[in-house]
Amino acid sequence: MLEAFFPSRYSQRVEELFQAKLAKASSTLDSLPRREMRPEARHDRTRLDLMWWKGKLGLRGPSRPEGGFAFEELKDPETPSTTILEMMAMVRLDAPPLEMAQLRFRSGPNREAGLWIDTANEAIRDLLREGDWLKRQLARGWAVEIGQKRKEVSFEGEELHLIPARARVWLPSTDVNGNDVPLRSLIALFAQPGPEANRALFAVGFELLDECGIGRLAWREWGAGYGNLTVGYASRLGDSGLATEFEAPAAELLVENCRDFCPGVSARQEAAERSAFGQDDHELWLLDPPRPGFGALLRRLPELERTPKWILNYHCHETGLREDAKLLRDAGYHLQGWSAVDAFPGTPHLEAVSIWSR
Repeated sequence: MLEAFFPSRYSQRVEELFQAKLAKASSTLDSLPRREMRPEARHDRTRLDLMWWKGKLGLRGPSRPEGGFAFEELKDPETPSTTILEMMAMVRLDAPPLEMAQLRFRSGPNREAGLWIDTANEAIRDLLREGDWLKRQLARGWAVEIGQKRKEVSFEGEELHLIPARARVWLPSTDVNGNDVPLRSLIALFAQPGPEANRALFAVGFELLDECGIGRLAWREWGAGYGNLTVGYASRLGDSGLATEFEAPAAELLVENCRDFCPGVSARQEAAERSAFGQDDHELWLLDPPRPGFGALLRRLPELERTPKWILNYHCHETGLREDAKLLRDAGYHLQGWSAVDAFPGTPHLEAVSIWSR
């Protein structure tokens, strides 16, 4: 499976960023990675988050001491899929009647187009009241979700309506044999940036399990989202695991996706900090933490009468990786190995996939 990936020709800036974040992760984990994966960058990204600000699409930077924030217009990116590039061009030509909004562009396996608009409630009301811009995007066949409540915009007759967002296949998961698994998700839910990056994340994780001699065993996943890692690892570890997610919309889809693709896995909504521990008989924990890490969970390891022998950890943020690595070491775990995946080329973020044991 690993041999399917080939490095792209990256610009000097992207290469320098990769080496810098690789050095930080290596310092945090006090070891070099077993493998460095550079998934194909060009036109692979099927999720792209941008800011719309004063008629331009770009990336929001840090706040400035004098007020406001830095903003970098994104004119000709190489990584997004052709569908997303076409959507970006259309937004520039047919500008939304908004001064500022966060836009998430999504493209599906069959060139489906999706857009999530996140902005202030008053701006959402104005956008719906104006109506014509949204109607034009729906007429193009785009699926449009809007606001933090993740409602879908529907056009019936002459009226726009907000309805519960309908789940669609945006990014397939991957099983142990490299086959796509068509999970359903929402535009607004977190997903990996693209199919090649997603497959690379599975590849290095499966390889770490193989190198540690880990077969099928009792496992539990924390931070499962809508089930991307869940379904893939069920094919590798066995489908008798337990997967939990704290956010309601994602947890609902997690339950549905497990029911359809790995029915032996139990899935439910549960927050790590409120979980009723006691004895945990799972031999391996699979962690997919938020950016700040899973401190609320890992600090509770001493409460367990029996701790998992193995912890397989996915991290995309250096601060969270540093905090969680310290907590794992404090709990008596030792790093067995890790691999790096440049899932976000040209950004400060690096996916570090690490396996720990005690």
